[in-house]
Amino acid sequence: MAFANSKEIVNCFGVSDISVKRWVKRHKESKELGDFVSKKKAQ
Repeated sequence: MAFANSKEIVNCFGVSDISVKRWVKRHKESKELGDFVSKKKAQ
């Protein structure tokens, strides 16, 4: 799996740095919530 830093994403897609940071934060929060929900259902 390849990873890119926020500067590479900004340059490639032409979005602002703050937009990338907000998206990453939202993704991390939703992923953690998803992990929590799936663990609860498994019990």
